[in-house]
Amino acid sequence: MTYILMDVGGTQIKAQAYAEGPSPCISGITVFDANSRSMKSEIFGTFAGIIDSFLMRLPAADQRLDGIGMAFPGPFDYENGISLMQGLGKYDAIYGCNIRQELKKIRSNLIPVDLPFVFLHDVEAFALGEVRFGEASQSSRVLFVCIGTGAGSAFCEKGLIIKEPVNGVPKNGWIYNIPYRDGIIDDYVSVRGLEKISERFFEKLLDGAALSVLCNQGDSRALAVYSEFGEDVAQALAPFLLSFKPNTLVLGGQISKSFCYFGTALEKLCFELGIKIAISFNTSESILKGLRSVLTEPCARSQNDKEEGF
Repeated sequence: MTYILMDVGGTQIKAQAYAEGPSPCISGITVFDANSRSMKSEIFGTFAGIIDSFLMRLPAADQRLDGIGMAFPGPFDYENGISLMQGLGKYDAIYGCNIRQELKKIRSNLIPVDLPFVFLHDVEAFALGEVRFGEASQSSRVLFVCIGTGAGSAFCEKGLIIKEPVNGVPKNGWIYNIPYRDGIIDDYVSVRGLEKISERFFEKLLDGAALSVLCNQGDSRALAVYSEFGEDVAQALAPFLLSFKPNTLVLGGQISKSFCYFGTALEKLCFELGIKIAISFNTSESILKGLRSVLTEPCARSQNDKEEGF
């Protein structure tokens, strides 16, 4: 049983192959250029090329697929595998395309008609990977937040993703569009939120990597930028921590790697609420694990999917 897993980003696609059997085998993660600004044929050619690259490593007799899992950022029709991204500087050329059908057209010799495909929101896949294989595996209620180009989120109870707006969970489990200050959470708990603060202190935009280097050198302005950013993170997350009452908060995404510089306010809040904080330093690895769990474990679905009979 051979599965190919892809964490599809705007710049890179991180992919992995998993062979299930008496002696399960998993490949290392390979990074590919996404070519997300290219024409439709080139984008699907990239996806197909990733499939080819993993199958070619197998003996000829074993070059068959048993499933493909792909994690995408939104907007995306995950049930039908249709990209709805438009005007975001990535994947415009495949807007409205059924990815499953397109891949079967160009790789009909490798992809049978009934081949299982799984499409997941990237943060949902991250949450499933962490709750099954990470530090959150022992927690009954977990809030996952990935801080990068935006504030991705997922709420999990007893190993299942919650998407319905109940018990303090926003619709779809997404916090990014919830009002915060004079905008929405995505405006503040994100790369651009951090850069906006940096512009006030440095009179130019600095990204997280540059700020972290300066913090490591003891630069007081960079430390102040992260401190202010950390206050925004704590204040933005506070309503969900108070209403959902998770046992654990798991942070992922590139900016979360600098938690040591911005985490003070959030640590204080979580300590008061009795919430453990865990930092995931390899978000893509967890995303791929989440995809794998849904392909190989029928029970690895969201609470809502189970109720709908999937």
